[in-house]
Amino acid sequence: MNRVLVVDGNSILNRAFYGIRFLSASDGTPTNAVYGFLNILFKYLDEEEYDGVCVAFDVKEKTFRHKMFEDYKAQRSAPPEELILQFPIIKDILDLMGYKRIELAGYEADDLIGTVAKRCETENVRCDILTGDKDDLQLASKGVNIKLVITSKGVTTATVYDDKAVFEKYGVTPSEFIDVKALMGDTSDNIPGVKGIGEKTALSLISQYKSVENIYNNFDEIKATPSVRKKLEEGRESAFMSRRLSEIDTNAPIEFTLDDFKINEMKKSELYEMFMHLNFKSFIDKLNLTADDDNQENSASKTEINAEAIDSDKAAELINGSEKIFYSIDFESNCLCFSTDKDKIYMLKSAPSAILKNLFENERIKKAAFSIKEDILELKKRKIEYMGLGFDVSIAAYILDPAKNS
Repeated sequence: MNRVLVVDGNSILNRAFYGIRFLSASDGTPTNAVYGFLNILFKYLDEEEYDGVCVAFDVKEKTFRHKMFEDYKAQRSAPPEELILQFPIIKDILDLMGYKRIELAGYEADDLIGTVAKRCETENVRCDILTGDKDDLQLASKGVNIKLVITSKGVTTATVYDDKAVFEKYGVTPSEFIDVKALMGDTSDNIPGVKGIGEKTALSLISQYKSVENIYNNFDEIKATPSVRKKLEEGRESAFMSRRLSEIDTNAPIEFTLDDFKINEMKKSELYEMFMHLNFKSFIDKLNLTADDDNQENSASKTEINAEAIDSDKAAELINGSEKIFYSIDFESNCLCFSTDKDKIYMLKSAPSAILKNLFENERIKKAAFSIKEDILELKKRKIEYMGLGFDVSIAAYILDPAKNS
C-alpha cells in the first residue's frame, strides 16, 4: 500500500448538490448531488493512481462535541429533502463500485478522516484527503495532502495543501490552524470563539504566539490593542472550549487496516441497472458496463485488440477503396492506425506524407476520430488540408454530457 485517497463524503455531496443544477431520474428521484459527487471522484481517480480508497460519512447521532457544547451546530437548518434522498443512493453506488465506506456514531467524518490520515503517516503511506471543508487543513503534513475542492456551475477545481502550502497561505502551521479557529470561531459549526475576534486578528495572534494556551499563559506580555486584550480576557473560557471543539480527533475508535481500503471487485450488472435507473449513461460508458457484465467478461477491458502491421502500398490500397475510415494518428512518429470496417485495425508505422495527403485531402472518404480539431491544426502545419470530416467522438461526448470535465 503506497497511496490512499480518503473522501469526505458529506462535504463532497453537499458541494455537488449546491454546485450543480437540479437533475432527476425519470421517476423524479433527485440526482444532481450523486452525479456531481461521481464526477468529482472520477476526476481525481483519473488524475492519480491509488492503492486504496475510502469514503467517510457523518451519522445522525450527536457527537462527543455536543456533550462538550450543547449548542454545537445548533443553528444549522435541516438539509433539503432533495439532498437527504441522495445520501443512500451514493452509498449504494459506492458499495457496488467496491469502495470502502466508514462511519461511526458519536464521531464526525472529519474524525474518521483524521484517524485514517494518522495511520497512513504511521505506516509511511501517502494520504490524499478530498474535501470541501477547510477544517481539514489542520491534518496537512509532509505525507498528507488536502485537496480542497470548489464546485461551481458543474466545474470542479481543487487547491492542494501540504503543511508547507498551509503555512504559505495562512502564515500558521496546520496544528496552529486549530488555534486560529478557536479564536475566530466558526458560524457554520456554531463554534463561538472569542467574541469580536475575526480571522485577520486570529491569524496575526497565532502567527506570533503559536497557540491559545501560550497567549493566555503570557497574557501580560501580549502585544495587542486595549480592545483586543479586553476581548481576549472576556473570551478566555470560550477560546479554550472552542479549541477543543475545533480539533479533529485522530484517535477515533474505529477498527481498520489500510488493506481494508483496497478496491473490491465492482458489481457491474447491478451498477449498470442503478445507472440506467438514474439516467447516468455517461458513467455506464465510462465504466464499460453492460446488463450482463457479471455473466461475461467485459469486452472493452478483457479483449485484446491487435492491429495488423501493413506497408505503404497496402495502406494506399485500403484507403483508396474506402468511403469511411476510423483512424488515430500519432504525429510524433507518424504512426497511423485505421479501420475501414470497425472489425479490423491496420497500423502503418511512420506513414509517409503522400499517404497522409491522400487520406486527409480526399473529401470522398469520410473520417471519424477523437478531437479532430487537433488533427486539423497539426496537418495544417504540414500544408495538408483536412477534408471529409465525418464524425468527431469528442464533440459527441460533449453533447451527451456537457458537465463532464474530462
